[in-house]
Amino acid sequence: MGNGRLYHSTTGALSENDKTETVTKRLKELAQGLQAPLQSSNTASNEESALKDIAQECLSTARKLIQELEKLKVPNGSKHRRWKSIRQALKSAWSKEKLENVKTRLAELKEDLRTHVLVCMRGQVDILSLRQDQRFGLLENQMQKTIEDLLENHSAFRQEILTHLDGLVPKQSQHQRSREEEEKLRFRVNNRILKSLQFKAMQSRYEAISEAHQRIFEWIFHEQSGNAWESYTQWLDRGEGVYWIQGKSASGKSTLMRFISEDHRSMQCLRTWSGESQLEVVKFYFWSGDVVEQRSQIGLFRSLLHEILSKHKILIQSTFPAEWESVWDQIYHQITSKDGHEGVYLQPLSLFKLRKAFAGVINQARSQFRICFFLDGLDKYDGDHAELALFFNDLSLKKSHLKICLSSRPWPVFDDIFEHAPGLRLQDLTYSDIKLYVVDHLGKNKRMLQLQEEEPVNASEIIEEIVQKACGVFLWAKLVVKSLMDGLANRDGVSRLREILEALPTDLETLYGQMLNSIDTLYRRDASKMFQMSTMTTEIKYKDESTKEVLKRYKHYERLETSLKASCKGLLEVPSTAQAAAVKKAATISFPPITYMHRTVKDYLHRPEVFRKLLAHTAGTEPEPQIALLMTTIVELKERRSEDPSNWHLAMHAIEILERLGLGNNNVRIALAEELDRVMSHHYLHGLNCADAKSLRLPDHTPLHWSKSRKLQNRRMKHEAQGNGLDFLHFAVENNLACYVDAKVTLNSSDMDHGTVSGRIHPEKPFARNTAKPWCKSESVL
Repeated sequence: MGNGRLYHSTTGALSENDKTETVTKRLKELAQGLQAPLQSSNTASNEESALKDIAQECLSTARKLIQELEKLKVPNGSKHRRWKSIRQALKSAWSKEKLENVKTRLAELKEDLRTHVLVCMRGQVDILSLRQDQRFGLLENQMQKTIEDLLENHSAFRQEILTHLDGLVPKQSQHQRSREEEEKLRFRVNNRILKSLQFKAMQSRYEAISEAHQRIFEWIFHEQSGNAWESYTQWLDRGEGVYWIQGKSASGKSTLMRFISEDHRSMQCLRTWSGESQLEVVKFYFWSGDVVEQRSQIGLFRSLLHEILSKHKILIQSTFPAEWESVWDQIYHQITSKDGHEGVYLQPLSLFKLRKAFAGVINQARSQFRICFFLDGLDKYDGDHAELALFFNDLSLKKSHLKICLSSRPWPVFDDIFEHAPGLRLQDLTYSDIKLYVVDHLGKNKRMLQLQEEEPVNASEIIEEIVQKACGVFLWAKLVVKSLMDGLANRDGVSRLREILEALPTDLETLYGQMLNSIDTLYRRDASKMFQMSTMTTEIKYKDESTKEVLKRYKHYERLETSLKASCKGLLEVPSTAQAAAVKKAATISFPPITYMHRTVKDYLHRPEVFRKLLAHTAGTEPEPQIALLMTTIVELKERRSEDPSNWHLAMHAIEILERLGLGNNNVRIALAEELDRVMSHHYLHGLNCADAKSLRLPDHTPLHWSKSRKLQNRRMKHEAQGNGLDFLHFAVENNLACYVDAKVTLNSSDMDHGTVSGRIHPEKPFARNTAKPWCKSESVL
């Protein structure tokens, strides 16, 4: 068998020998590779020397084994190959034992070689580790040196930092003081701008509206059955645009507007609408009174801007940039020049500027807060109703962050514009409210309860008839209840009460005429005087009064209230007892305290034919009602302190009365006008400190007249006074106070500078009423 394998072998050797030869050659090459580096090493360790010896022996043994294996091969291409194969086979068999011994030795050498290689490798690793430790040690030394250098410089560096900090502390304190001063200055500027938006009687209409009777108007917060009105609460929490409350005159629109704008349920619904955004509720109540701002767009926008900017002062500078800068410069000049006595002036804000400012605030509000406006009495606006209604309707539709609840009479101009807006007709919904009012006031009267026991059916019918005939007009029901209460006080029976009710007209103006005619003859002259005076009064508020002064004044009002009830049939009123607490708390009061029961009363009394009848009752009486009112105003001025800031407004009220006086007793008119001048001159001189008194003189040291002081407190404007006159007569000529100038010319023409006066009085209309009131229209002092 062995000879067959040799014969067929491609190498001429047995396969076992081929494998042995291959392994031996690889071991030989390995031994040679290990020898090379070891031979070049001059500082070989014991392990390396042993490894070298093993490698040498392994190499020698491998060579010997390979030689023996070569001898056992059959040469390729030789003759008699078969015969030689047999012979080599026999040789292989004979040499097998010898080869096994060599292989065994070679295997032992291989194990020794592996072991010593591992030992040498460990030694090399130890050497590398040592060298690495040396490198780390060197690095640590360098680092330690660096740290030491830093520590050495730390004290110097720390001292340098402290030195710099010591220098920064005073600078920081100075910067902090500068910021605080800037904030104070900014606070003053903002307040001056806000004050320029204010006007007298800005809140008086709201305060004059009576609060809703208990449980009245509750229906507006409840879901209604049918289509009586569009839901107010749904509009509040998820609606948009305008909600229009329309109602006949005296149906209670203003009372309802005040009620819903203050009720917490309205606020809850609006907070649902505003979500996480801040909510602002802004109100304005139009009123056709003597104060122009109460019935004009200028007053409307001044009030709305004042209310919004008072809560968002950060918007003031961007809303009025030019005015803000002007006020800043003036106040800063006062501070730096140590002159705190000059006034701060602004040109009156025009309607164009106010509308532009309002639009700016609305646009800025989009990212900051949401607004709900409550605007009452659009029909009382003294201007183009369509233009104003369109403005607010378009504004509410274009701006998703605002909505507007407004009220007015059901005029066609409003119906056309708000046709598609949700809303309600108040007179159609107040049946139950009027009945509640009548039952609470008339039905619970002691005498009425007695009549209900005696004639339950007839007494109940009276109450029902009042509600039916009122037709939704609350004021008519109130007047009728008052008339019937007077009858109950006279212990009238049911039949007499029915006669009174049937005699009362359902039309308000006719009812007013009947009430005037029913005034007792004994009181008609006094009533006429009161009505005439009420047509001339302008609301004035006095501030800084002590509580004692207010209570003393209010006791007089209580007596006046009794007198008005007797002489004026309730058409004129004074503040109610409920308002007395507010008067006491604020230590302020309006003068005169007389007000109309309702706007329709004023409208009626101002009709020419009605007013002529009133004048007839006081013809030939002394003093005339207007003169009496002027005397009362002058007495009031005498009682006030010279430094009281309201003196000026009270004096202007007296001037307005003088302006309206017709021709009459010249001596009385001259005396009262000059007494007013004397009182105001006294207040003017005594109310100034020395610096003011010195500054408010012309270059020739002539003191300015008190009428110029309001405008000329700024010394930069004093040149405007030169040539304009320095006494009350010049002031009267400039402002067309016909009664005084005419009386003065008639009684003492020698005192008149004819050239000056003739140059100032219009030749054709010498004393036409000056509706511009220049003393009120000059630059406003903030």
